[in-house]
Amino acid sequence: GPQGSGTGCFTDDGVLLRSQGAAQGMQGGLEALNVTYGAQDVARFQRPAGAPSMQMPGGVLPGSPPAAKK
Repeated sequence: GPQGSGTGCFTDDGVLLRSQGAAQGMQGGLEALNVTYGAQDVARFQRPAGAPSMQMPGGVLPGSPPAAKK
């Protein structure tokens, strides 16, 4: 797209396993090394104080789940 491009690999239930992309002369990616299903402590998902946030719409990466309908 006009902002950049990328690819992603997701499980059937929407877990991102691998992603790579490029935009504005930069590139990067990620890869899950271990995936374990189970209950999660919500405290692990708190943004640190003062850290900026970014909202990404669903469907940004090819193959990603679409945005949730409200």
